[in-house]
Amino acid sequence: MELSGGTELRSVAIIASGSIRYTGTAGLHLEDVFLVAGGDITLDASVTLGNPATYCGDGIYASYIFARGSIDFDGSAGAYGVMAAANRILTGEGFVGGGGYLEAVDPIVIAPSTVLSGCDTAPSSDVFAVSLPTEAPGEGALLVR
Repeated sequence: MELSGGTELRSVAIIASGSIRYTGTAGLHLEDVFLVAGGDITLDASVTLGNPATYCGDGIYASYIFARGSIDFDGSAGAYGVMAAANRILTGEGFVGGGGYLEAVDPIVIAPSTVLSGCDTAPSSDVFAVSLPTEAPGEGALLVR
């Protein structure tokens, strides 16, 4: 799935069995989104996620990004109040993030000139519980734990 620049996505869920990618230069703003990819998620330096003015005061994560493969922020202009989980996470050079939570199977690659900041109180999650099936999932299924 390809996302185009000059776009603003709010309060949407995008679930792709393959990869989700944005490599435009016009900018993409994502807020209150839920992205799930069976492959990789690749964003570029003109992408912003969340609101830099309110991410600590909101008290909850603004966006959720999960990938079975990797999440490459590629130096995104900003990721505020984002919870992300994947096998591998790369911030990219010049990445700016605040009030987020990153979890990966492999070590998270934090590039030079990355700026990370926290909040006085950790955000909570709108996702209260995830029920996993007792049987093995079907082929190609994505499980987030």
